[in-house]
Formats: sequence, C-alpha cells, structure tokens
Amino acid sequence: TRSGVPAQRIVLAGFAQGGVVAMQAAVGCRHRLAGLVVMSSWLPREGQSLKMSRASRRMKALFCHGHADPVVSVRRGKEAYHRLQTLGVHAEFREYAHMAHDFCPPELRDIKAFIMNAVPKWERLHTAKSNPLVIEGPCQKRADHGIQGMRPWGARFLVLRDNVVAAYASEADHDRGEGVLAEHDLAHCSVAASDKKKPGRSIEVSDVNETSTYYHFSSHEEREEWLRVMYESQDWQKQEDQRRMLMSVQDVPNMDAVVRKGGLHSSCLCLPSFSSCLPTLIRTSRACTNPSLPVQPVMTQRAAKWENLVFSG
Repeated sequence: TRSGVPAQRIVLAGFAQGGVVAMQAAVGCRHRLAGLVVMSSWLPREGQSLKMSRASRRMKALFCHGHADPVVSVRRGKEAYHRLQTLGVHAEFREYAHMAHDFCPPELRDIKAFIMNAVPKWERLHTAKSNPLVIEGPCQKRADHGIQGMRPWGARFLVLRDNVVAAYASEADHDRGEGVLAEHDLAHCSVAASDKKKPGRSIEVSDVNETSTYYHFSSHEEREEWLRVMYESQDWQKQEDQRRMLMSVQDVPNMDAVVRKGGLHSSCLCLPSFSSCLPTLIRTSRACTNPSLPVQPVMTQRAAKWENLVFSG
C-alpha cells in the first residue's frame, strides 16, 4: 500500500485452495482491507488457530458455496464461515442449490454486488476523510451473566474512534494496544439513555440482534457528553458514506495530469481488457475524474467510461 493501491480499496478473493490463501492473508493483514470473497472453499484443521489482526476486525466477507459441491462439502464451507465470524468478521454465507464445484450466474451477481458495496464507486485518495469524533474515559459495564437484576458491574475504559466504541479492561490495556473486551460499530448499533444502576448515568448499546450492553458513568453530565459525541459520530459517518456513494462521475480526463497532481494513483489501472474478460461480474459503467481539475476528454469521438475497481486474489 506504500506505492500501490490503498488497502481499503482491495478485495481479496479466492476459489477452493485460493480461498484458503485469501482467508489466511486477510485475517492476518495489518491493513484494513475492503473485503474478502471466499468461493467453494474451506478452512484446514491447522488453520483453526489463526488469529485476527486488529486492523482486520469487522472486515466484510462473502462466502459462496454450491449445495451440490462433490469436492468441498457445504458443511466445510460453513465451518470456515462460522470460524471467521467468531474472529469478528462481518461475514455472509450464500448457498446455491444446483451448483457443484464451479461458478454460476447468481453467484457472480452476488459477488459483483458485494464488491460494489465494499469498494466505493470512485474515491479520490486526497478526499478520504476520517471521523473526527473521538472520546475516551472510564466507566462501568454490567455483566452479561448472573441473576437478572443482581448482575455485577465491572470497570471498563471506553474509547470511541472511527465510529466504533471499544471497551478495554483498563486504560493501561488501551495504551498497550491490547485487551479489547468488546467492540460496537455504531453504524450497526443503536444508542440510548438508560436508568440502569442509577438514574441518568447509563447508556444502552443495542446491536442488530437486539442484544443490549449497558455502560454506567460517574455523573449525568459525563453520560450526556458521551451520548452527544456518539450521536454526532453516527450522523457524521452516515453523511460521509452518502457523500462517497453520491460522488459525481464524468468522462475520463487527462490521466497523466490527474496522477501528477495527486489524483488517481498511478498503480490503479483502468484496463478495457479487464472488463471484457469478466462481463458478467464487472461492466464498464463509470468514469474516473478529479473535480478539482478541468475535464479534458482524451477521446473526442467516443467517451470512455471505466470501472475503477481493484479485485485481487
């Protein structure tokens, strides 16, 4: 990623044994990848001990498998899917009724939809923005076990960064970069005030499965400050995601000028042969342009439009 395509625009993909390599490379990658696609693959027994890197937590993944696969059973594919889920991967499993150890049009359509969602249509490197809302501090968390109404509360150190709330056992664990006990992606969670333990001092965080986690703060003012920052972080991230999806696309400008002025990276190649080789998966549908530069079409008789997409594996 130092001199090539940025990691957040790379999707690792593999079929069968290639899927094994893609899974092992993705979970151990020290950079945040755009996603992972695993087709008709499995996870070897010796691979059960693999560990997820911090950067790869919450990575998106798509598992595709044929129900009639005589080489790799669906059971083995689901084992790999569940294993990566336990490591923190946001994975989805798709099964195709009449597909063997092969591809099928519905599978390719699902893969295309996944890639188009994981990798923005077009994104200028210098326009990428980081969520500016950050807050951290001590609190208490209610235990998930014990008698209802009598569950104990333990010390935690909360950190909100990049729209994700991470809970550490202590501030020292956070400083060392280890000991993450829980993570809540606010893009997939709801946040609300709660009266657990003491009125006006707790926050309830609920995930998509309607599982609630309660955090208690030392004062009402501190709780309100956390709520404010959380809500603002959610709103900012939603607007930023919409901004990226709605970025304007125009005809191809002078690519050399774009590269010289820090636009599209020179290693991001837009080749017509790539799209012609995979017509079912990817079609040439959009153009790459730099809004800060005047549009200077390279071809006058026919406007060329390309899919600026990186698909590795």
